[in-house]
Amino acid sequence: MKLVALLSIVAISASGAIVNKDCPMSGNSIKDGITYTISVCCKKCETKALGNLKETLKRVKDTTKCPFSNRKGTKQITIGFCCKSCLSDAKKGN
Repeated sequence: MKLVALLSIVAISASGAIVNKDCPMSGNSIKDGITYTISVCCKKCETKALGNLKETLKRVKDTTKCPFSNRKGTKQITIGFCCKSCLSDAKKGN
């Protein structure tokens, strides 16, 4: 049973579906291939993260841990950006 659950998590995170259409930093349309993946621990934190991506990105210290609970992430969120500059700012927490 644990193996099935683990495979489900891997299948979901491997899809890498981008969760946004506009860059959270600039508001411009995102471009293919400029993404950043973070992790959240639960559905509640996922909803919180998706509600304000820019503020969520400021909280990220470790992409494998939830930015809200600091617990190990079980679900990945892939965020798109318009340019490498915005991606760099997001990674710095700006």
